[in-house]
Amino acid sequence: MLRHIVSYERWGIPPAIPGGWVPYFKGGWFRDDDGWRVHQAALLRRGNRRIAIAVLTRGSPSLEYGAATISGVTSRLLRGYR
Repeated sequence: MLRHIVSYERWGIPPAIPGGWVPYFKGGWFRDDDGWRVHQAALLRRGNRRIAIAVLTRGSPSLEYGAATISGVTSRLLRGYR
């Protein structure tokens, strides 16, 4: 179920993963007193290899900013898996 996400909800982790990895992910967001809390967790699979990742943000000025932060963090974490 987590693999069949509509394209417009594929933000954050999915755009930042290296080719060949299949993502299973879930995210959430809400507005708080200090801005947006935006988070996402994912299991990435490629053959017998698996990587679990979770990125949580707090105080983002917008949902888009939080999503971009998650994408940037993911890209840096997975740099060696390309």
